[in-house]
Amino acid sequence: MKTIPPVSKCIFFRPGSGRNLLLLFSMILGACAQLKPLPPLPPTVALASTQRIATLSLIPTQTQGGVVLRVTPKLTGLDDTLAPDQPTLSDDEIVQTRTALAALYSVQTQFAILQGPSVTPTPCPTPPCRSPTPTWSPPRTKTPTLTPTATAQLSDQHIISPGPMSKVVSPIHLIATGSTGAAGMIRVELYAEDGRLMMRQILKYGSMLGSSFILNLDIPFEISVVAESARLVVSVDDAKNRPIALTSSDLILLTMGDAQINPSEDNLASIIINQPAEAGTLTSGFMEVKGQVRAITDQPLLIEVYTDEGALVGTRQATVVTPPDGAYHPFEAIVPYTVSQSKGARLIVRQESNKIPGNVALSSVSLTLKP
Repeated sequence: MKTIPPVSKCIFFRPGSGRNLLLLFSMILGACAQLKPLPPLPPTVALASTQRIATLSLIPTQTQGGVVLRVTPKLTGLDDTLAPDQPTLSDDEIVQTRTALAALYSVQTQFAILQGPSVTPTPCPTPPCRSPTPTWSPPRTKTPTLTPTATAQLSDQHIISPGPMSKVVSPIHLIATGSTGAAGMIRVELYAEDGRLMMRQILKYGSMLGSSFILNLDIPFEISVVAESARLVVSVDDAKNRPIALTSSDLILLTMGDAQINPSEDNLASIIINQPAEAGTLTSGFMEVKGQVRAITDQPLLIEVYTDEGALVGTRQATVVTPPDGAYHPFEAIVPYTVSQSKGARLIVRQESNKIPGNVALSSVSLTLKP
């Protein structure tokens, strides 16, 4: 009679590796292929075998590159020795049985590890057994600085037709919109290329400042040459005869031929004053002027402050940039002023032409100045 001794089998398992599991199944299939058929057991032996319980002792240890689980199966329940009247197993049959049980317990152990909590390995000795897996991080980029975008503003006065550089014959058919000046007045002027005044009309629409108007009129002219440059101007003034707003369109006057009318680009203001605000009050003796300009020429902006009496109490110039796409460009200036008492005033920002004398664009705001 021989007793089946306990079997110890070392299994090398690397967590997260599917290759080891495939190797394990290959080992099991190979071991099973070498087993010899066991002789049929008597009913008593089969009954005793089915009542025995396999107890697994899992002893995790640490090696480089993985975790070793030492499995020690042990049969408990009935007496581990066979009864004297039972057939005795041969040495080969015992070895085969032990090998099959060890392989079975190994498979059960692998599945238990895969489905259960992972074993936390202890720190590896120096040097480390495995370098940490690098993780990808997006590259750092410089946060862009946002530049304030100019807010478009409709022009107080707008010439719809004829547009810039139109070729016109007499009479010029003018279509324009805007807001009236003091007492509902509007001024329409035509200047020759040498700056001389060729025509002026004062029109009245109602009797209030700021009333909307639409102009639709013919402007006759005469020239002594075949063609001549000119500027058509629409403007309004306040009650103190100071300009409030002005818009213009440069034209080519023809004595004969067919007119070629260009459309106006848009009705956006050429000069926008953002600071100081309309009807603001200033007390420091210095005026900070900021705004946006779509420069028509390369001439600097002229910034002027006139009191209600017509006195010029502050003036400055601001350099402008003419963008190729006609976009707005910021401007700013510090304008000192001097008043002995509180006075009404008007800040005027204008740009002159570098070809035909006079203003091509103008904007303004009313203010109160205090010493």
